[in-house]
Amino acid sequence: MKKIILFVILLLIASCKDDINSSKELLFNSENILKLSIDDLNTFWQEDSIWFSVNPTAFFENYEGFLKNSRYESETHKVIEINVFQSKQIAINAMEEFRTLISAITLEGDPKNYFGERWWYIQGSSFRSIWVNKYNTIIFVSNSSSEDDNITINTATEILGRIESLSE
Repeated sequence: MKKIILFVILLLIASCKDDINSSKELLFNSENILKLSIDDLNTFWQEDSIWFSVNPTAFFENYEGFLKNSRYESETHKVIEINVFQSKQIAINAMEEFRTLISAITLEGDPKNYFGERWWYIQGSSFRSIWVNKYNTIIFVSNSSSEDDNITINTATEILGRIESLSE
């Protein structure tokens, strides 16, 4: 009987340890931002000339808990921006505050559609400009030069996969 009780106690301790490890928040290390190879998304950029640019609003850069970002633009006004924060909650809070400041009505998409994460889009623009949260990042993908929403959605999905593979 003592062996059974000891076995049950050890089993409970082991299951608690697994719960602690599984609840650890994954984070994207901001030092890996260039490893995302945003300039290597040929389906998105196609034949465009692209360059590293500075965000004209600099909202996220001034948000408490912001760590780093990378932003690329093309001559046809396509944009990809990756913003890295200290935590997932800080990233979401920054996005929610950003939504209150921009003039366009920004709606939240259904997490069950497309990304399995929180995401936002500008009302009336279909999904040509979207923001998506993954771990401690907010990515922005905008493709105003195309009527094909799948290009924007597929590009965001590709970036999320790269973020996931580099997260700890």
